[in-house]
Amino acid sequence: MAHAVGFYNEFGGYTIGQVWKDHAKPDPSVTSKAGFPIGTVVCKLLFVDMPPAFITEQVPYLVNPIEWQAYTANGFNPSAVDPKHPGTPVPEKSRSVKEITLIQMDIMIRDDRAPTGWIFGTFQYNGELANTNPWNNLIPVGLMWGNDPDYAENNQKIPVTDADNRFPKIVPVEHTPINTGLKETIINPDPKELPATHLGWNGRLNGPVDNPLSSCMSCHMTASYPGKDLSPLFVAASQRPQTVGTPEWDTWWMQWFQNIGWKNGKLDKFQDAEYSLDFSLQLSAALQNFHSSGNVHPSETPENPVQR
Repeated sequence: MAHAVGFYNEFGGYTIGQVWKDHAKPDPSVTSKAGFPIGTVVCKLLFVDMPPAFITEQVPYLVNPIEWQAYTANGFNPSAVDPKHPGTPVPEKSRSVKEITLIQMDIMIRDDRAPTGWIFGTFQYNGELANTNPWNNLIPVGLMWGNDPDYAENNQKIPVTDADNRFPKIVPVEHTPINTGLKETIINPDPKELPATHLGWNGRLNGPVDNPLSSCMSCHMTASYPGKDLSPLFVAASQRPQTVGTPEWDTWWMQWFQNIGWKNGKLDKFQDAEYSLDFSLQLSAALQNFHSSGNVHPSETPENPVQR
């Protein structure tokens, strides 16, 4: 099980504060109209919940760990079903305090020089380097400033599903598969620093806990309210094109690998979303949780004041 903690600098924090200026009625139009200002920086730490013996045997680069404590679910409920994403594990309701281990750190930087207006970076923890300061064991995986949509169209390595509507399984890698044909992703080429790790689709940037049929930017550009599917893998089989492997299928898949974002001072909306959240999946999750919690306060009026 993976756990994430996100941090925003003052520019990003102010923008989130404007969305939640009215605590009872968050306003997603704030990001949809103006987005996050240039200079916004986001940092996200990702941890995994693994028994120490498992780490030693199967994930040796997590030795000499950075560990935090988390009050988290005790596992997954095998009988529970995610109504939106069938087949996705649902955490148990019971929780306890556990040690969790740092595996990855992601960054986002708002910069108009990028085709989408954002630059993404990922770091992977490599405890085998045994640096005195363990935070120095975070090794850059790479940077990404676009989705390389033209590369995919020219090389046609678009995944297809099998007879049971399943996408290809994740397979272990013995070396990091760097694709030198990409123009908007760059990967650390030093195998002494970077442990063998899968990347995103066709070598686009992703971290070790991310899905290799996606990418950092591909997921984050979907940040919307109401929410959109993070990747084609999250779309129910009944909602996918039934013509697998055809140009129609390819066009559908490539929706998630376009350079959608900032163009000429205007922010695109993914798949005609009602509101864009400007690449902030944390803000997307917060709004979804708020509106599905059952504890939403009514709008404040003189006749019906909000109790704070």
